[in-house]
Amino acid sequence: MIFTLTLKYFILAVTLPIAFSARDGQRKLLLHSHSKETRASARRQRMRYRGASTVRGSANGPLEEIEQWKDHGEAVASALSEKDLIEFSSKVDWDAYDKELKHFIDKRFSRFVADPGNKDAATYIKEEFKNMGLEVSQQIVEDSRIQDQITNLLETEPKAPVTTAKHTNVIGMLKGTDLANEVVLVGAHYDSVNWENTADTAPGVDDNGSGSALVLALARTFAAAKGKFKPRRSLMFVAFNGEEEGLVGSEHFAKMYKDEGKDKYGELKAAFIADEVAYPGRGNKRQVIFETKGQESPTNAMVDTLALMAQVKNSTDAAAGDGIGDGEKDAFVVNYNGFGSDHISFLSEGFPAVLIIERDDDYHAEQWGHSARDTFEHVDTSYGAAMTRLVLRAMAAFANPKT
Repeated sequence: MIFTLTLKYFILAVTLPIAFSARDGQRKLLLHSHSKETRASARRQRMRYRGASTVRGSANGPLEEIEQWKDHGEAVASALSEKDLIEFSSKVDWDAYDKELKHFIDKRFSRFVADPGNKDAATYIKEEFKNMGLEVSQQIVEDSRIQDQITNLLETEPKAPVTTAKHTNVIGMLKGTDLANEVVLVGAHYDSVNWENTADTAPGVDDNGSGSALVLALARTFAAAKGKFKPRRSLMFVAFNGEEEGLVGSEHFAKMYKDEGKDKYGELKAAFIADEVAYPGRGNKRQVIFETKGQESPTNAMVDTLALMAQVKNSTDAAAGDGIGDGEKDAFVVNYNGFGSDHISFLSEGFPAVLIIERDDDYHAEQWGHSARDTFEHVDTSYGAAMTRLVLRAMAAFANPKT
């Protein structure tokens, strides 16, 4: 009897740990399988967005459907002369933009939505906006697409630092004068990602530190404007979060603006979106794409204005055309079949919006995008400055329309 009991306990002692170990292993396998399936599904979803590839040489989602610009004759008639616009935009020289981008990137390991660096970036932008004298607010963004990334990271890298902070869009407002109830917006997403390994470094210098630096530089320039450069319309500077997970932040923002934005901020006349604006392209072509969906009058006005501003000839930069192309029409192209960046969120809600993006963005995405390789090695901040001046002139024209 004693021997039988002893044998039973011995068997239990041996088999129970094995059973629990097997069950635990099965659970881990299921988690891994679920996580792998989730990531694969997320990747298929991301293929509809820019820079979607996670492996160099793979297909990079939709191709650019570009064409030469044809003037619709709908460019905004501005109270500022071309000479005024050149003078105003000259404040954003190479040194100013270079510092803006480097200060924003600084030593942040990553701005991925699951990483604490994401909150650090939002705090930096908020403090910069405050120091400029803007009215600053934040929109909390709660979305399962962001939470999925946190869950996936914890499952694959249990010891990885994970953010516990709320995710936000950061908004800076500069009130206009007699047309303060009308708004011109410029925005860019500030999050970054490394889809090859989300726990690894994700510097995101071009995607989209470059666009974030553009927004900060414009906010700084307009906030300091005096006299004839003070905008008639209100200006809104927005840093969106979670673009890499499916335009999350801008989607939440555009829906909010559709519901209450007109009463809260004013009528949105134009949304300029900057995403990847510092890689001059193979052969240093220094060209730009103006992208939207369809050819409606409000977006035609934005595209026509940008196109005319891209052809301005001046001495702000050593290169003709203010540092973009050669100052002629081949310095830019248009895409009326837009996809995959924050302008789509605004267009989907009926707001006029245009994306400003480097001409060779597909190549940058394939070689270095969404990886640890998106570094300063692959950008030219003089080109980023030229892109910033271009958007500044277009915004200034829209902010000061003739009456």
